[in-house]
Amino acid sequence: MTNEEIIYNAPTEVKDIEVINTYDLEEQASKLLPIGGFGYIAGGAGDEYTLKQNIDAFNQKRILPRVLADVEHPETTTEVLGHELPSPI
Repeated sequence: MTNEEIIYNAPTEVKDIEVINTYDLEEQASKLLPIGGFGYIAGGAGDEYTLKQNIDAFNQKRILPRVLADVEHPETTTEVLGHELPSPI
């Protein structure tokens, strides 16, 4: 078999996934990737040190929600049936 025959053409389609933690990521990946590719990525060699480090690095990431952003001049007026009200109902 030549190199040209064994080159893997990865799908270019972008799919949305919801990921909360590494276990959710692994579950979603198992549904999207070919079995051989998933096994290669999900498996670890030897004492699985690198696999553990990758999971630890992923878990160190934090998503900070934007709360109370741009509240210096809040606007609470709303319109109901064509009438402007000073605050929402």
